[in-house]
Amino acid sequence: MANNSRRKRHRILALAAAGAMAVVVALIVAVVVVVVRRPEAPPPLAVPPTSEPPAAVPPGKKPRPEFQDASCPDVSMIAIPGTWESSVHQDPFNPVDSIAVAARAINNIIGGATLTGSNGRPVVQPGLESSPANCVRYTGSAALRSRAGYPSLCARPMTQAGQALLVADVYQKWIVGATPTAAQNAAVLFQNSTNPGDPRVQAILKGLPTATH
Repeated sequence: MANNSRRKRHRILALAAAGAMAVVVALIVAVVVVVVRRPEAPPPLAVPPTSEPPAAVPPGKKPRPEFQDASCPDVSMIAIPGTWESSVHQDPFNPVDSIAVAARAINNIIGGATLTGSNGRPVVQPGLESSPANCVRYTGSAALRSRAGYPSLCARPMTQAGQALLVADVYQKWIVGATPTAAQNAAVLFQNSTNPGDPRVQAILKGLPTATH
């Protein structure tokens, strides 16, 4: 009786571990699909100059200059980790609780990000797609699509094999301490997302850690 209970508990723990890994892979897959299908962003629209006369300045106050020095911009976008999309218990320097934060982190790993530096100027952080060598692996071509102020991206669409390589690369960068074997397992699960009976998938699921007591 005790053996049956222990066997049942091990089975439940194995299913839970398999489910957790499936969620991670599914999230990476979802972001990869969005990145692969995203349209090229249109160029920013020019803002026409205002024709309104300057407002009257109250006595004793300096008039607001028509133009302001670039070191002190009127509007500045600052990315702060761990804010509106985070839980109150989340480490702001390592946000992992929220699905929205995880999706953003994966998107930044793939496509890079443009942040605002302390001097108010944009700072471009490259992603996996910003490397010509990676683009060769993902698309078969080293060609990049570049825009000023944004990270470079692969110019060609990804192949199916390239998407699996991207999943493995993202998994290894996102999961702290992930081994190359675990990353390759994530790629295999991605490639066989509609074929759970594949022998490799079954071997991966059976090899997931379970409790020994």
